[in-house]
Amino acid sequence: EVVNASAFPFKRSVEKAREIAAKLGLPQVAGSDAHYAPEIGMAYTLVEAELDVDDVVKAISKGLCEPLGRAIPIGIRLRREIIALKMKIFPRKRV
Repeated sequence: EVVNASAFPFKRSVEKAREIAAKLGLPQVAGSDAHYAPEIGMAYTLVEAELDVDDVVKAISKGLCEPLGRAIPIGIRLRREIIALKMKIFPRKRV
């Protein structure tokens, strides 16, 4: 995964991950690492393949894909951190 919308700092993380993937000859994909609805789709992978699981896996293995995306906006990132902090301070009691 070379493009991760949750990575920080985003640009530097993407540059370094692309560099390592290229050096190792690995296919490059993207992921949003979404935990909440507004984060979904911030990063994604375009794959040149038919809509079939096997074809998609083969295409990614051959590098027939393009990782795209952008960083999760600061407002959404802060909301995520506030929710995580609240969960830490006020843990849910499991029954």
